[in-house]
Parts: sequence; C-alpha cells; structure tokens
Amino acid sequence: MSDYFDSKYYGTLSWKSRQLLQELIELRKRKIEIESKYIFPAFDILAYRTQIVKENSAIYLSYFEESIKEAITSTEYTRNSKFLENIQTRIALFITEILQGLATGYKLGAIKAMRDWAGDTRDFIHGVNIARTNLGVDMTHPKDKRAAFWKKYIWPNDTLYDSTIEARFNAWGEWTPYWELIENGNMGADLAFPQFPATNFFTNAVQRIEDDITALIAFRKQGVKGKDDRELVQKELTIIEQAQRQLLDNPDYYRPGYVLAQFDAIETQRTYEIYVTQKRGQVGVKIKR
Repeated sequence: MSDYFDSKYYGTLSWKSRQLLQELIELRKRKIEIESKYIFPAFDILAYRTQIVKENSAIYLSYFEESIKEAITSTEYTRNSKFLENIQTRIALFITEILQGLATGYKLGAIKAMRDWAGDTRDFIHGVNIARTNLGVDMTHPKDKRAAFWKKYIWPNDTLYDSTIEARFNAWGEWTPYWELIENGNMGADLAFPQFPATNFFTNAVQRIEDDITALIAFRKQGVKGKDDRELVQKELTIIEQAQRQLLDNPDYYRPGYVLAQFDAIETQRTYEIYVTQKRGQVGVKIKR
C-alpha cells in the first residue's frame, strides 16, 4: 500500500474507495502471479521445452517411426527389413536422449544426439571395412575397383548381397550408422551404387515435433494478457490517486456528489465513478448507473 499512498493520505479515502483500491492491488498481484506461472522468461524456455518433450515422448517416437517408414521405400535399404527395424529400435531405445537434445539444442541438438547414440557416416564406413576384411576382400584394390565389383557382382546376386550385408550388421553391432545415409542420400558419392536422394526422414520428424512444441507454448500462453492487464490496472490506480489529489488540493471547490473521474474496472467489468462525498476531503467510488 505504501507504494501508492502514505498513511495520512490513504486515511482520507472512504471505505468504498479503500475497498476498491485493495481489490485492484490484489488483482494486479494475481496478474503478476499468472504471468510468472505461464509466461517463461528467456532463460527458462529450455526447461519448459524439456517438460513438453518428456510429457509427449510416446507421441514423438511415433513421428520418427512414421517418417522412417515413408523414407526408406526410396532407398536400397528396402532389400533387408533389418535396416528399418534396427533404426526404429535404436531411436526407441534412446528417444529420451534424442528429445532432450532437441529440447535444449533444437534441430542440431537432436542430430548430435542421434549421431552419439546411433553412429554417423564414419562409423558406417568403419563397419563396411571390417565386413570386407572378415569376408576376405582384398583391401589393396583401389576404391573404384571395389565399387565396380559391388555393382557388377554383389548387388545383382541376392545370396552375395545378403551375406555381405549380414557381415556389415555384425560389424556395426547394435549401432545403426546407415541412418545418416538414408537421411542425407548418397547422390554426391560418385562410386556409390545405387544412388538415391536425401529423404530427410529424421529432420522431418524433428520439424514436426518442433511445430508441436511451438503450438503448445502458444496454447499455454492463451488467456494471459500480461502487459496489457498490468497497464490497465496501473491506469485504474492512477485515476483514483489523481482524483483524490485533485480533491485534497482544493476541497472547497468541489461540492458533494461531484464526479471527479470514472473508469472501467477489469475484474468487475463495470464502470465506476469517483465522486466527492458529504465529508470534506473524502472521495467515494460507486457503480455508474
């Protein structure tokens, strides 16, 4: 109360005026409380994003599953169902880490988490080289010769293809580094066969989740007027204070019943008048008829 009136000044107000002032001050406090609960400052937004992805992790996992199913049909990885199954298993196993990466690091954070827990292109190549060694491939042959052998003899032959891929799975273990090839495609690799464009299955799912997060943040903010409400409350308090000062500065000038000011109160949705009471130097507040 001391923020607006000293004790002598405040004591001149009528009971109705004091009551309304108290209501307005409490209303202002409630608006600030609401704002602090639902409108997060910039340094708290990451904690809020983390809360959202945690609450919706099962839904967001399904986004990844749907996206990989759509993408894998356009690549060579349709020949063996383990490619799809292993990626789905890996994402499900580390969905918490992936979503946490998204919550705190956005798109790049999610990609980093996927690379950390599923592997990347370097891990892919490393596994391929181990498989070649285990299969007895002469690694002294240049890359173009090995690529030509893959294209001419391995790829067209289901038996040779299956044994080669199985050797790669064994080398990769539980890791699924081929996710990055499905994501980015291999169109820029001259020796790759067959070639296929980027599917963006991972970043498409990430973007879909990001859209959800944005929508949820906006939804939680609905109904909170924040700054506008605070300004209206302050305006009401200022009007009452100005009317009181106006009367105290020249109490003999105003007759009882004279309306010093009026305003629309937020909480009651009514118009109030501030008027001069029968007692000199005091104002009252009444609903405008």
